[in-house]
Amino acid sequence: MTNPERDELLIRIDERLDTISRKLDRDGNALYGTDANPGTGLVQRVTTIETGAKWGLALAGVTGAIISLIVNVAVAMWRK
Repeated sequence: MTNPERDELLIRIDERLDTISRKLDRDGNALYGTDANPGTGLVQRVTTIETGAKWGLALAGVTGAIISLIVNVAVAMWRK
């Protein structure tokens, strides 16, 4: 490999690395948010949704237990 060929190869490698670096920055910003606006990425949004879903399921369980208790008390009082 001659020096000009080596130089050409190094230039192409540098250009590809620059392209990869820009794409990684873009993907990182989409996943985690930007430095100026952290917490706005997909990771934070999914975490918020999952936390909301867990609280929703817990609330549904408590609500179901309370309704069950009320129905059981009403049936017990009706039978007496």
